[in-house]
Amino acid sequence: MENLFDPIAYLNGLTRFVFEKDALENIAYENGLMEITDRSEVSESMKDHCLIALYEMVVNGPWSVASSSLQHGSYRQDIGSETVTATIIQNLKDRLKSLYKKYGMDEALESMDDGGMQWVNENSLYV
Repeated sequence: MENLFDPIAYLNGLTRFVFEKDALENIAYENGLMEITDRSEVSESMKDHCLIALYEMVVNGPWSVASSSLQHGSYRQDIGSETVTATIIQNLKDRLKSLYKKYGMDEALESMDDGGMQWVNENSLYV
């Protein structure tokens, strides 16, 4: 029987963000999606752990991506630029915290509170 479940398409459908195929394949392998033959086999835990990996990629990755095009013969695929705002990042961090709590990922939860950004006045270093 032919495998009707496409793990890459499944991962693409979990968020509105665009990811590179290699990254999606890594997430699919790491979370056991490659062995699945039917979508009904995806457990809530598998889905949540895939979401964690996807959200972490957005939060920890570049917040702005340039547009790109892929062309092979007469086939052409264009992907527009994407900018992730601080509000979206905060929303994703809140979702991550909720998922970390749900699965007892205390170390990951603590690391969310440890990090932070602040403006540095370069001139103040020499005062």
